[in-house]
Amino acid sequence: MGTSIYKQIYDAIENESLPDGFELPEEDTSGSLKWAPGAMDGVYMYHMAPSELSDADTAHMEAAVEEASAGDYKTADQYFHEFTKEHRAISAIDVLQRYIAENREDLDTENLYHTAVWILQESEHIECVKIAMAILEIYRDVREEIRDVIYQLGLYDEFTLPAVWNMTRWKEGNQDVFDTARHTHGWGRIHAVNSLKADTEEIKSWLLTEGIKNNVSPSYSALTCWNNGEAETKLSGDCTEKEYKGILRIMDAMLDEGPVVGISALEEPESVLLSLLSKANDYSLGGDDYQIISNIRSYCTNAEPPLHEAAQKADTLLHSPACHEAVMKAVEEGSCLDLAEELGIPFLAQLYENMRKHFDTTYFLCGHLMAEPTYAEKTLELFRNNLPLSKMTGDLREDDMAPKEYLSHIELQSILFTLRELPLTGTDLVHTGLFSTLLRDRLSAISVLEHWVQDTNTPLIELSGELYDQLEELLKQNLPEDLKERIEGLLRGDTVFEHNLSDLINIE
Repeated sequence: MGTSIYKQIYDAIENESLPDGFELPEEDTSGSLKWAPGAMDGVYMYHMAPSELSDADTAHMEAAVEEASAGDYKTADQYFHEFTKEHRAISAIDVLQRYIAENREDLDTENLYHTAVWILQESEHIECVKIAMAILEIYRDVREEIRDVIYQLGLYDEFTLPAVWNMTRWKEGNQDVFDTARHTHGWGRIHAVNSLKADTEEIKSWLLTEGIKNNVSPSYSALTCWNNGEAETKLSGDCTEKEYKGILRIMDAMLDEGPVVGISALEEPESVLLSLLSKANDYSLGGDDYQIISNIRSYCTNAEPPLHEAAQKADTLLHSPACHEAVMKAVEEGSCLDLAEELGIPFLAQLYENMRKHFDTTYFLCGHLMAEPTYAEKTLELFRNNLPLSKMTGDLREDDMAPKEYLSHIELQSILFTLRELPLTGTDLVHTGLFSTLLRDRLSAISVLEHWVQDTNTPLIELSGELYDQLEELLKQNLPEDLKERIEGLLRGDTVFEHNLSDLINIE
């Protein structure tokens, strides 16, 4: 026997949470797509219609319940495992619980309980543990130590949903749901927030300031946090700066109605937006806060029909001295460059100076400088002066580089990404990329040449005889087949290519 699911999680818990990056081994590795913990159940909950079990599948599930009722723990676990190879637990929970409820007179509910407890703690199968939780959800008198097991399992995003379903049935279980929400950061937080009752001021404030912070998408929790955190009530009364900024971020997430409904669920969106924007001057806002106000302005302008009053209010805030000051401070830290550009706030001189002083932490912002002719050559010089160009070329090697050495190659790829829009600019850096020791650099340089040739509709030999000669020389090396084919295309005069954007780093 291997290690049970529960023991793997229990052993990994540190400081009441699971460490970042903790994941259980995948049981089924046949698929090419790797799902994040809790993602498949999350997609099922938010984006899929409930599926029906066939008669045969229902019979299979019922047989597993009968084995559990008989007290045969291991056989029941195996039956449920076979069942969940074809059906995820979440798709069968309603049928499972209904069958148990309708047949409670014929089932040994004590054996069923103990079997579920055994599977909960001993099973090696993820979906079986969820089945056990679904069974235990029926019982109101779950022992305290078993509640602890459920809570601990719920710290793992894959199990949070069935865990909080259990907790909501416990006396004072809402505190456990709250603790779970605070100690999960992916789909688990989304599910816990959705089940959390905002019955204290502490919870309401937490929903406003922390509730949408998850590593999936804030949109999934935005409307819940807005409503349950009583955002509109806060805006009309006392609201701390932290809460106000939290409400701003919730609204920003509600503007994006791609995954779930957001701002359109509010009865009077413009009135709410005006209330939100009217309090902006009461607080010390940062550049990221004004970026949200810019997003609100765009939403109002593009709404059908447009929300003119709210758009004008946002525009006034964006052209205020406070906004100018906040955005310039953000620019000094390397952020809000797009907003500065949108508002017509000069920032290139500050950006160039930052890159000159702190190249390794600002190199990826080079696109803004390269787009301005007066800064383009100076920016190229920064890369020439900061990259060890003579040491970056040679025979291809594996990616077994020291962090500093590898960073130089990432920096080179960043400038190559920008050069694709600037034919015959920075050809020395393109040369370094072509003959780099790192395959990704070479692919990036080839993509630059393909863009130049296609954008000018000019074969490479006519565009640059020097680069053409360099490719002929490069072709003499022992190269991967895909790289060789792309070089041959450029050499034979092709001018149309399927650009492989994965060769390039998106730095914007």
